[in-house]
Amino acid sequence: MRSISLMILMTAFGASCLPTPNSVPFNPDGTNSANNTSNNTSNNTTGTTGSNNTTAPNNTTGPNNTTGPTNNTTNTTGTNNTTTPTNNTTGCTDDSTCGAYACDVAAATCRTTCAGDSVCAAGYLCAPDDVCLPQTACADDMACSPYSCNVDVCRVACSAPAHCAPTYECTNNECVPGPSCMDDSTCGGFECNTAAGACETTCDNFDTPGCAANYECIFGDCKVLVACQNDTPCNGYKCDNDDFCRNVCFNNGHCSNGYSCTNNVCVN
Repeated sequence: MRSISLMILMTAFGASCLPTPNSVPFNPDGTNSANNTSNNTSNNTTGTTGSNNTTAPNNTTGPNNTTGPTNNTTNTTGTNNTTTPTNNTTGCTDDSTCGAYACDVAAATCRTTCAGDSVCAAGYLCAPDDVCLPQTACADDMACSPYSCNVDVCRVACSAPAHCAPTYECTNNECVPGPSCMDDSTCGGFECNTAAGACETTCDNFDTPGCAANYECIFGDCKVLVACQNDTPCNGYKCDNDDFCRNVCFNNGHCSNGYSCTNNVCVN
């Protein structure tokens, strides 16, 4: 009974004097669990992704990368490429690339005008207007008018009446139509081609066709026959046995005394 009374007294008068229990549980070993948790959080030293992480954006592969293309010096195909063929100066090495003209090998350029046949390519001849023209095969003058046939190739220029086809005459290295006529009197020693109404301008060598009466053909030109009894009227040539002065020589015996034959002409 005495024990029971003591407990009642303690409940009534002493409960308020006991300490208030802590709301944070204690571990059986006497430590505070909440305190340990907060300490672990604030003093954590094992993190590796913090603000001082050494993999931050100063990576050496950034915009200062020395392998970038800004100052690339290996490009050799730029605007100053020396292989550009714009100003090609190799020119020609032979006639094959020069058309009608010959290649000036020393200058490595194709000729564009001519002053003689040698400046034209093979198969071409130099015409009076300094143009190389193709050769034309021929058997007679009919294929070459206004020029004559030279063996088997048509002429393209003239230096003598014989270089022109019939009824054409040589003027300034060109064959042009001869004068019109009605008879031989106006043809200067040549025959009048009455069918064409024009004077002949050439003749067959050492024959009369193409020449008027009292003229003979000498190298394509009609020369007047001069009657003679001796060499006096013959201008250096011999008076021939047919009583006409010679108009051509082939040796000194065809010339008068004091003259010699040079290039078929008697000269003093």
